[in-house]
Amino acid sequence: MLRLLADENFNNQIVRGILRQRPEIDIVRVQDVGLSTTVDTPRTKVTGILQTE
Repeated sequence: MLRLLADENFNNQIVRGILRQRPEIDIVRVQDVGLSTTVDTPRTKVTGILQTE
């Protein structure tokens, strides 16, 4: 399974389109996991955590 972390500024229409075409892809939006106000370095760490789950 491919897991992605989408930045809060990423176009949600693209996210929806990807999920429509490839529902097996796991996309987590930054705003859904409470990381909207963090800088990119901690987001990178979270992405690593998500990939190992």
